[in-house]
Amino acid sequence: MAAVTLDEVKLYLRVDYDEEDTTIAVLMEAATALIKEQAGKNKKVLSIDGEVVESRLEDLPLFQTCVKQLVAHWFERRGAQGLQQQSLPFSVDMIIDHFKLSYDYQ
Repeated sequence: MAAVTLDEVKLYLRVDYDEEDTTIAVLMEAATALIKEQAGKNKKVLSIDGEVVESRLEDLPLFQTCVKQLVAHWFERRGAQGLQQQSLPFSVDMIIDHFKLSYDYQ
């Protein structure tokens, strides 16, 4: 199951036409995979009153926001960019670092 829906991402991008649906869907898959790979985590684990509660990383609003931001970054920078290396947006880097460094994630 996708972290966010195509309609959610299109709303975030302010795209109200269907011609870019395939491109956006591919970017969503790539963003989800990259974030999970870079974070090296796949779930959030909390202890509430001694009971362990687990959530898929993709279900967390912070993860979903990160996917939307990364898709927007890539979508807005399509086409010929030259040979220069494109880095991730600072906000995306920060969220991935949060996932990597926090003990709440496994």
